[in-house]
Amino acid sequence: MDRVSVIIPGRCERYFQKTVESVLASAKESVEVIAVVDGPGQNPPVKETKDVKVINLPESIGQRAAYNLGVGQSSGEYVMKIDAHALLSPGFDVELKNNCPPKTTVLPEMRRLDPRKWEPKKSGRTLFMYPGLDLYCHYWKNYKNRPEAKVDYPEVMTGQGSCWFTTREWNDYIGLLDEGVGSWGNVGIEVSLRTWLCGGRQVANKNCWQAHWFRVSDGGFPYPFSGRQVAKAHQYTWENYYFKDDAFKNQVRPFHWYIEKFAPVPSWEVYLQDQYKPKRVIVYYTDNDLERSLADAVRKQIVKAAGLIPIISVSQEPLNFGTNICVGKKPKTKFSMYEQMLEGVRAAPDDSFIYFCEHDVFYHYSHFIQIPKTDTAIWVNQNKYHWKQGDPHFLKAKDQKAWSMTTGSKKYLLNKLETTVSNRQDAIKVRWFKYNSERPNIDIRHDRNLTRAATKKKKVFNVPGWGSPKHFKSTAKYKGTMRFDIIQWLIDFYEFTSYLEIGVDKGHTFKIIDCELKHGVDPNSKFATHNLTSDEFFKTCDQKYDLIFIDGLHEHQQVKRDILNALEHLNPGGVIVVHDCKPRNEREQRVPKLQNQKIWVGDGWKAFVELRERNDLYMYVVDTNNGVGIIRRGFQVPLNRECELDWHNFQRNTRRWLKLKTPEDFKKFEHELFSVKRYKPMSMKMMGKKGGRPGTICQALREIYYNTDDDDTKYRLRVCMTMAKSMYRKLCEYKEAGSGLSQ
Repeated sequence: MDRVSVIIPGRCERYFQKTVESVLASAKESVEVIAVVDGPGQNPPVKETKDVKVINLPESIGQRAAYNLGVGQSSGEYVMKIDAHALLSPGFDVELKNNCPPKTTVLPEMRRLDPRKWEPKKSGRTLFMYPGLDLYCHYWKNYKNRPEAKVDYPEVMTGQGSCWFTTREWNDYIGLLDEGVGSWGNVGIEVSLRTWLCGGRQVANKNCWQAHWFRVSDGGFPYPFSGRQVAKAHQYTWENYYFKDDAFKNQVRPFHWYIEKFAPVPSWEVYLQDQYKPKRVIVYYTDNDLERSLADAVRKQIVKAAGLIPIISVSQEPLNFGTNICVGKKPKTKFSMYEQMLEGVRAAPDDSFIYFCEHDVFYHYSHFIQIPKTDTAIWVNQNKYHWKQGDPHFLKAKDQKAWSMTTGSKKYLLNKLETTVSNRQDAIKVRWFKYNSERPNIDIRHDRNLTRAATKKKKVFNVPGWGSPKHFKSTAKYKGTMRFDIIQWLIDFYEFTSYLEIGVDKGHTFKIIDCELKHGVDPNSKFATHNLTSDEFFKTCDQKYDLIFIDGLHEHQQVKRDILNALEHLNPGGVIVVHDCKPRNEREQRVPKLQNQKIWVGDGWKAFVELRERNDLYMYVVDTNNGVGIIRRGFQVPLNRECELDWHNFQRNTRRWLKLKTPEDFKKFEHELFSVKRYKPMSMKMMGKKGGRPGTICQALREIYYNTDDDDTKYRLRVCMTMAKSMYRKLCEYKEAGSGLSQ
C-alpha cells in the first residue's frame, strides 16, 4: 500500500498539535506525519507517536528549509505539505492518491478555517489563483466561467502555497524548495513554476479540501516578522524565476509559455501584447495634498499594473515611489501641474513613450497596452469612470481630455510642455487622438480635485474589471475616509443610539448614517425630520443626543452658535462633529460666497479656532474631507493665539490651531482613549502609585530580557517596554481629553 507523508513545518504555532491530530483523524489509510518544529518556543509541544515523527530544531531555519528537511526524513511514496494551522477533509489521502497522475501536482480546494470551532467557514472557498506582477498570488474569480475550469480536475495556474500533493518521484524531479528565496514568501508561485516549466501539470481537486487559518486577520504572526523578509522573497523571485527560461534544472518550457497557456491573465496584458519591448515610462505627479489612504492605494495599484514599466514620480514633498524628483511646494494650479509633468518627461529615457498618472486615479492593467502610432499627437484613454466615496454607483466620464489618461512620445511631450512652461500658458495646445482600453480606469472625486467632474450623469452600478463600488474598494485596497465614515465609526465604536444632524441639504450624509434615533434639521430639505432653522430648533428642543453633526450655514457666527447650542443638548460622553473646518484655499472660505464658486466651505473654521481657547472642551480636526472637527467635553490646554483670525495667519498656523490628525491616527487615538477610560483603575495603579512608573516597569522587563534565551519571549518583552514608554508620553494628551487620569 502506497503511503502518504504529510510534511508540517511550523514555528510557535498554537494549533500545531491540533493540526497533527486532525490529519491522522481525517486519513482513511495509514499516513506518516513529519512535524518540523522550527525553533524554540512551541507551546503546546507536539507529541511524537508511531505515526508522527517530530523534528525539534534548536534555532529557526525558515519554512522552506524546514519543508526540505521534512521531505528528507519522510519515507512515503507520496508527499504532501500543509501549514501547521490547517484542517484536511475526511479521506483526503485516498482521494488525492487516486487522482494524482504522474508529473502532476494536486491542490485541494482551499477554504477558510474557523480555529475556535475547528471547522471550515461557510464562505471563502477558492480553487483558482494567478501570480501577479507584484509577486503576490491573487484570487481569480472569473476563471471559473471558462470552459476549461468546469471539468472535474481543472488545470490551475498557481496556488497559495499552504498545501500541495504530489508523488515523491515528481517532487524529486522538479527539485526541493529554493532556500535562497528566504524563510517565507512566494512558495505557491515557486511550486507552480517548477511544476509547469519542468513539463508537468498542476490541477485542482474539487472533491478534497484543506481549511486554512489566515493568521493576519486574527492576531498576526506568533513570532517576529519583518516586511523585509517578504521584500527579499519578492526580489529573489523576480530576479531568478520571472521571465527566465532556465530558472530550474529540468526546465523544458519557456516562461512565456506559462503565461500564454492561461491567457488572458489579469495584470499580464502588456506582457502578452508585446512583452514590454517598446520603451514605456510612467510619470506620476502629485502635489502631496491628498488623503494618505487614497494616495497609498493608488500607488500600490500603479505598481501592480506597471509590471516592468519604470516609474518616475514628481512630487512637492520627498516621496519613496519609483525614481523620485522633489520640486518643492507649489501653488495648486494647472500650471504647477505642467511644471511637474515637464520635470518627469525630462528625466525619462530618450525615444520612450510616456504614460501620465495622477495620484487619485486607479489604473487598470490594460491602460498601459496602448502605444502611440504617431509622435505628433497625444493619445487619451476615454474608458474612464468617476466615483465619489459613499456613492452606490459610478459615473461614466465620456469625452473628457484629461492629462491623467494620456500617453505620448517623449519628443512630442517635451516640446509642447517646454513651450507651455516657458510662455507661462494655462493650457497646452496639442492634437488629441482618442482610444479605449479594454478595461476602464477609476477617477476618484474628492474635495481636492483640480479637474471637473463627469458632465454626463450616466450612473453605472458595476464596472468591468472592478465590479460594484463595494467590490472596487476591496479590490483596490482603498479605505477612504469621509465625514459619514467618521460619524458612523464613532456611533458604532461608542454604541451611540441618538443622532442629530444640522444642515441635511440633499441628505448625502443623513441617508447613510445608521443609528437607532435620527433627527435632521434643515429649513429647505425634504430629507430633514425638522424643517426649521437650527436656532429655532434648539430653542424648542428638550432632547439630548449622543452625536451631533453640524453642517449647516458655514458662517463664523452661525457655526459658533450651533456648536454652543449643541453642547447644551449633548449627552454625557457624547461627541460633536463639525464639517468643513479646513478650507483648501482663500476663495473657498470667503463670506459671502463668491459668484461662480463651485466649492464653498465658508469661514466656520474661525468658530472652531475660537473655541480652542476654552479649557473645558477637547477638540481636534481629522484631516480629510475639508476637515472634520471633533468636539467633546473634557480638558484642553487653551490655544494661545496671538494674531488675528485671518486667512494669512490660518495658513501659517493650520496644524497647531486645528490640532490635525490623519484618519488613521484618529481611529488609533479614539481606541487608546477608550481603553484608558474603560480601564482607569488599572491605568492609575500602573501610572500613579509609587513604584508603578514606566521607568520601574521597564527596568524589571529589562532584567527578564537579559536573563532569557528565548527569542519569542525577548520579542514580546521588547513590545512591552515600548508600550510602557509610549503610555507615559500619551498621558498628557489623555488628560486633555478628559480621561480623569492624574498626570
